[in-house]
Amino acid sequence: MSTSSAGNSNPTGKPQNNTGRTTIFVGAAVACLAITAALQWANRPEEIQEFGKVGEEFYPDFTDPTIATALAVKVIDSDNLKPLEFSVEQASNGRWVIPSHHDYPADAADQLAKTASSVIGIKRGAMVTRWASDHPQYGVVDPETDSVSVDEIDGIGKRLTFRGTNDEILASFIVGKKVDDQDSRYYVRHPGEDETYIAELDIDLSTKFSDWVKTDLLDVEGSDILRVELQDYSFEERGMQLAVTNTIETELSRDSSTDDWKMKGLDVATKQVNAEAIAETVNTVADLAIAGVRPKQPGLTGTLELDRSVIAGQRDVDRIQADLLARGFLLQPSTSDPKQLRLIAREGELSVGTSDGLIYQLHFGRAFTGSDEELEIGLSSEGDTEKDADQADAPDATEGSENEDGENNAEETPNGKPGRYVYVRVQVDPSLLGEKPNPVEPQKPAELIEADKEAADANESEEKTPQDETPQDEDATEATDTEATPEGESEEAKEARLQQLRGAFAQIEQQYEADKQALVEYEQKVTAAEEKAVELNRRFALWYYVIPGDEYDNLTLSKEDLVTAITTEDGTPVGEPMPQLQLNLPSANAPGLPIQAPTGEPQPAPSEMREATTTDEPEPAPEPTSEPAPEPAPEPTSEPASEPAPEPAPEPAPEPAPEPTSEPAPEPTSEPAPEPTPEPTPEPTPEPTPEPTPEPTPEPTSEPAPEPTPEPTSEPTSEPTPEPTPEPTPEPAPEPTP
Repeated sequence: MSTSSAGNSNPTGKPQNNTGRTTIFVGAAVACLAITAALQWANRPEEIQEFGKVGEEFYPDFTDPTIATALAVKVIDSDNLKPLEFSVEQASNGRWVIPSHHDYPADAADQLAKTASSVIGIKRGAMVTRWASDHPQYGVVDPETDSVSVDEIDGIGKRLTFRGTNDEILASFIVGKKVDDQDSRYYVRHPGEDETYIAELDIDLSTKFSDWVKTDLLDVEGSDILRVELQDYSFEERGMQLAVTNTIETELSRDSSTDDWKMKGLDVATKQVNAEAIAETVNTVADLAIAGVRPKQPGLTGTLELDRSVIAGQRDVDRIQADLLARGFLLQPSTSDPKQLRLIAREGELSVGTSDGLIYQLHFGRAFTGSDEELEIGLSSEGDTEKDADQADAPDATEGSENEDGENNAEETPNGKPGRYVYVRVQVDPSLLGEKPNPVEPQKPAELIEADKEAADANESEEKTPQDETPQDEDATEATDTEATPEGESEEAKEARLQQLRGAFAQIEQQYEADKQALVEYEQKVTAAEEKAVELNRRFALWYYVIPGDEYDNLTLSKEDLVTAITTEDGTPVGEPMPQLQLNLPSANAPGLPIQAPTGEPQPAPSEMREATTTDEPEPAPEPTSEPAPEPAPEPTSEPASEPAPEPAPEPAPEPAPEPTSEPAPEPTSEPAPEPTPEPTPEPTPEPTPEPTPEPTPEPTSEPAPEPTPEPTSEPTSEPTPEPTPEPTPEPAPEPTP
């Protein structure tokens, strides 16, 4: 017994109840399941409603792209944590403008319709989330939200909004990240909904400024450019003063696109225009593109005149001057007319004249300093002005200015070179249209006037003559017709002459009418040029333009870049002195070498050559009298006529002393025997000796050699040649001296 009582663990003596506890647990679980089911049931209709939108269009009512009048694209610059916007819209006057770029005129009607067409019919695909907390994950955070946390920057999407008339929203999307490994699929949501869907997108959209405007700045053809003028100079800010340095003017022109370029003042004998360099400049001008724009301060017209309706005082003038200086330009009174203003550019000017009578003047200012987004998206007018004003006192970016960290301040454009501000103006120059026609009304010859008057009188008299009047005798009439006029001219000849005069005068009148028509057309071209200049200046006066850096480099060539030297076949520039050659030749006094005048210089007269010889040489004249051998004559005469130098060379043997006397013997043979006797006496002045010989025959000088050989005695008298005579004479002279 004691054993059984000891084994009982329930002190109260009551049995345990496990069934109730289990029942409680089961009831609690059932209650939880019921609550869960109730919640799911409560939410079931909403889920069905949301999933029912899959496959539907976001904006089914937007079907006509032409009704879109505005487009806005907004993003967030994640680097600078600032909003960026590109917008284009149709203004109240019907013109398209780009508000994000200071209302610059846009060519957007077709572009906007094309973009709007690409968003029509976008459908909702699979829904990925319906919670706003998931938006950063898919990159569909609205960039227009008032507050965005730093951790949501990467999750901000791009918002596209199309509006119609009365600012009605036609369509608006928040485009997020691209779906992994799926082309043309993006996470998209409606700005008024939290649900995010996958949508198929093929939007033809560009936020580049250049894709919405006419980027051709000047809109000219290269073949129309007839004149190019370069003003190569620069100005530097030195404290409160500005200095203009290195002013070089270069002008090139051509008559038509098929003609060669000519440079004013170029020495065409040694220099020529560099055809490749000027062609590259012309092509760059024709293709000059707009990379960006900045608005000018109001008050300055396109013709550089102050607009008195805008400028109230000196403060407004200072405002304009500061705005110009910030971009690298300066206004100064013109040197020719102090009442006129002149625009000075930091990096010089380029003027281009076209065949339609217009001159486009490009003034090059500072390098553009800013990021690509600032160039494409633009800044507000106030912020942009303040930024550039701060840079006005800093060195130009192209000069390598650096900040404290050693980094260059100039942001580079996509081509790797900083852009450049350009101020554009247009002027009219009628001389580019060609010579102005000057029609002069021709005066009818008096003879034709008289003839016409006589014909009119004759017709009038015939009309007054009665029909029954007896006509003159035919024979008498014929006699009258053939009778000569008082001037002795027959009627037929007179009529023929008058007819010829009438034909010539008709041609003159025809040319006069053509000149009048040409003058009308010329004046129409001038008027058209003036109207176009006004229109262009109205547009250019509002903006500073930014051009790409590489195009700026092609437009600012120096005069040396546009000129090349003319070279010979061996590449030596024409006009440069030939290098001096040191030739190791024998001495001029060496035996057997004749004395020869330099090539191209006139041969010395016989008297001069005699004077050059030694004093013991005067005997050559008398010796010929003793022996005028005709046979040796052919040797010296044939050679000296063309080249006197080789004569002494073939006869070195007689050089000692007697031979020089014998050498001149052949020359005197050409002279008469009596003449040589007086020759030795006037040796100091041998001029008279050649004088008598040329008198009889001055022409034979060209043919002295052949004549003396066949007829030594008779021919010398008729054809003496003073040149051959003296030429051999001096040659033997040096031989005996050694």
